[in-house]
Amino acid sequence: LMAAEENQPVIPYQEIIKFDRLFSNRQVWSCRDEKGVIGEPVFIPKENGNSEDDGWVIVQMYQCENHHTQFVLLDAQNLSEGPIA
Repeated sequence: LMAAEENQPVIPYQEIIKFDRLFSNRQVWSCRDEKGVIGEPVFIPKENGNSEDDGWVIVQMYQCENHHTQFVLLDAQNLSEGPIA
């Protein structure tokens, strides 16, 4: 889920949130420190994965200050740990 965190300045989407309804917990990755905004995240399942979140999330991030765009790869099980590539 891409989102903008509550109580933060209103800027286009800057966070990806993984929410577990069963245990009511969440993980958040944010690109606010990079002054970036993100496009729609895409989940890439790991072949023969062991759980529904076994895979990666890839998202395009635009850095507003230097006008660069990059793709960010996140571990879907450990989203809050930040990019792995």
